[in-house]
Amino acid sequence: MRVLLILEMTVLALLLPTMNSSPSDFVPDDQLASSESADIPDPEFNSRLNRMVWQDREGNLWLANLDPTTGEIIPADGKALLLSTKLAPISTTCNGPEWVYGSIIPTVVYSLAPTNVSPISVAVSTYSGRWNETLESLAAWRPMGSSLHSNNRRILFAKYNPAGNLIAWKKVRDDVEQSIQLSTTFARWTQDGGDFFIALHSIEETQQVVAIHATDGSFVAITLDSGKKTNAIAWKAPEYPEDWTVAVLTELNTVAIYSFFNQKRIHEFIIPTAKATLLSLEVFVHAGNSYLVTSAIDGTEPGPCGAMPLGTSEIWIAGINPNAPFFRRVDSPARSTLKTEPEIYTGGPEILIYFNELINDRYTVRRARTGFFN
Repeated sequence: MRVLLILEMTVLALLLPTMNSSPSDFVPDDQLASSESADIPDPEFNSRLNRMVWQDREGNLWLANLDPTTGEIIPADGKALLLSTKLAPISTTCNGPEWVYGSIIPTVVYSLAPTNVSPISVAVSTYSGRWNETLESLAAWRPMGSSLHSNNRRILFAKYNPAGNLIAWKKVRDDVEQSIQLSTTFARWTQDGGDFFIALHSIEETQQVVAIHATDGSFVAITLDSGKKTNAIAWKAPEYPEDWTVAVLTELNTVAIYSFFNQKRIHEFIIPTAKATLLSLEVFVHAGNSYLVTSAIDGTEPGPCGAMPLGTSEIWIAGINPNAPFFRRVDSPARSTLKTEPEIYTGGPEILIYFNELINDRYTVRRARTGFFN
């Protein structure tokens, strides 16, 4: 019995770091999820369906499968099913295809290339026995789909407007379209089904985060303090259950946490890295805690879609609880490359972070362990 007890305790000790690893004992481990020869820029992942959608450089829209156990892309080139052949290039639209939630019907939204009817337009593909493409809006681009837990399938997109940037929104397959004029084309739905979206807008010469109610188009500023805001995401954080929470990148180097209804900064932190700049911002909730995912890079240069990454980069996870700071780098430090577009996948036994790695002008897809198990 004594030998058996010692053996059981030894096995348990070996398993505990894997089951609930701390930042100090976690070892970054990322693996190739696509083939080495693949070129898959800016893919989007659906954890419910175990699917990935993306567009190639020729304007073709592709669907691929995900193995929830291994995280591998099937097939490895990402080309399981061709959905459309006439997409506008990402270099023009500044965003690839996106999943649209709010229904059991699988839906993808994207920008179509110019036609004799419109210089650019927004369309959706929906699956009901087979995939069907529907035109949603003319003179429109850069669409974003409603997020998980939404009650309706809705899309956001930029509209051509000589007077300035116009953000429009509508329900999928609904003729009613609303819009608002803002100083940028950045906008995204809240992550937990709220009836509003957030956007970046200049207020008194400083780029701030604002929220727009989707029902009546009413407008409220979430941030009014100093520092240019460059990215943001809103969700229902367990740490602050009485309010919506908004995470914001400020001056490309600081993560700030704001209360949605009180419009005040409640926390801020800097990722513990030597990299100078933060670009992307995603969020997931695990075991009652919120975690942000971001890419830390050497720097940026101006491009047609705003700040373009330069040099090499790292992929980080950060907790938002000010009483329990948490930082974890999840990409392999041995690979000193440009890594961009981190995306969260929760469909398997362990939460994974997918990201693009730029190699010889090709975007392969890699998957990184997080140490968080479902």
